[in-house]
Amino acid sequence: MARKIETAMVQTLRTLNVNRSGIVFSRDNTTVEIEHHGTYLTPSYEMVVKVKLHGSVICRYNRTLERVTFSDCGYQTATTKSRLNALLEYFSAYINGGWSRYGIFQSKHVWYLQESSLRYTGPGKDSHPFVPLKPVEWPGELTVSVNRNCP
Repeated sequence: MARKIETAMVQTLRTLNVNRSGIVFSRDNTTVEIEHHGTYLTPSYEMVVKVKLHGSVICRYNRTLERVTFSDCGYQTATTKSRLNALLEYFSAYINGGWSRYGIFQSKHVWYLQESSLRYTGPGKDSHPFVPLKPVEWPGELTVSVNRNCP
């Protein structure tokens, strides 16, 4: 279950006003900010949305390049994992056409990245169509491409 701060953070990402710059959300230890680099409508232009936890960038979404990077910034804490899981859940709808879901879990003090893939199980079968794949050890940072329609 997402914390209130994570729900508000994701809601900010959903309703992003791309014409703004600077901090668009700030609560306690979490901020969302928008940066514009270069001249709009030129090849050098980039729009970047950053989610920060205690000032460290845990998520960097480059809307122009359609890439998102998730990072624990070296802080494998329960709060970092919770924020990353909320962000992974939000962006999963735009990764791989929405055919995969991602999450981080911990086992014996080691973080793992779990991917679940959407599989058709046929009518009347299992009502949960996401099948977990083998987890891999969390590398500390993950960069993925997102669909063009990602807000």
